[in-house]
Amino acid sequence: MAYNSHGDQIEEISEDEQRDFSVDDQGRLSDDPTKASVNRSEARFHYDYDARGNWIRKVVEGRNGADQDFAVSIIEERTLAYDD
Repeated sequence: MAYNSHGDQIEEISEDEQRDFSVDDQGRLSDDPTKASVNRSEARFHYDYDARGNWIRKVVEGRNGADQDFAVSIIEERTLAYDD
């Protein structure tokens, strides 16, 4: 994870590795996996800030592999009221 100067998250990378093993008739695992896979996902966060430095719009982009393009998954907007 990475954060910007406002302390807001701007990046997240997750990797998940899975392995399947076979079991023999005596209940022993095989020495080598019968199947292995690695899944990677990435997210980027972009913000617009108001004059006080609070985010008022957040755009989240994600992809499920380095060979894919990022696509917008969420746009969140909020209105802040200040009691001056």
